[in-house]
Amino acid sequence: MNTTVQLPPTPEYCLFWFWTDWWPLCMTKAEWSSWAQALFSVLAIAAAVGVAYVQHRQGLRQQRELEKAARARVLAAHIATAEAMMEELQNATSCLDAEDQTKREIAVAICDHVKSELTFFNSLKVEGFPSGEAVKAVREIALLVDAWASWLPTAVFDYEEPGLDYSASLDAQISTLRRSVG
Repeated sequence: MNTTVQLPPTPEYCLFWFWTDWWPLCMTKAEWSSWAQALFSVLAIAAAVGVAYVQHRQGLRQQRELEKAARARVLAAHIATAEAMMEELQNATSCLDAEDQTKREIAVAICDHVKSELTFFNSLKVEGFPSGEAVKAVREIALLVDAWASWLPTAVFDYEEPGLDYSASLDAQISTLRRSVG
């Protein structure tokens, strides 16, 4: 005699209590756990992609900020060097009025020193400057300093007024650089 024991039907749990007779919302515990696992797996993947995206964006933002700070430092170096060269050339120009030959020789020595500073100034990078105006100002400063430093030694021996107010022109270009920093 073969006796089969009939088990009670597996209880179903419904998502909404008012739709108890609609079959897609009523499932067994195993079915509910399968659906929950599928749903939360998709959410976990989406969260992982979202976290990676946010971290990537933050990394790009930090990199841009570091590049901006580096450009600001290079611009500050350009400004400081240009101001130092201008001050030295102004001092050298003031020595031209002196009758003392030693002061005139000092003016020539200052010009040589400024030419070496100009080499440093020209070696600073201008790529990635915030504007073409800043790059143009750097090139103008280099040309003005070179012209001024070239004019001074000849003026030591036979003084003649320069055709250009070097100091005012340099000051204007340095102001242009300052504007592009801030």
